[in-house]
Amino acid sequence: MENTRSPDTGGHGKKTCEPCDDCYNLVQDAANEHRASLAALDALLKQIAKNPEPVGEDFEYKLRKLQVRETKHISTDLRPS
Repeated sequence: MENTRSPDTGGHGKKTCEPCDDCYNLVQDAANEHRASLAALDALLKQIAKNPEPVGEDFEYKLRKLQVRETKHISTDLRPS
């Protein structure tokens, strides 16, 4: 289960999942955005595989926009914290 943690009970009692600290939500949001971007890229690649012709008039624009967004995500992820 994402975005939860189990407190250390010292081997006694039942472990329960608790929400993580707020700072983890930032990581979770970034991970969800990354997953959505990967899903969009996967859908685009599948569409290209089925129809290798240009995928609409704005294909080059959409592809470039996706490249810029992913480059931004990568550079943000690699920035020292």
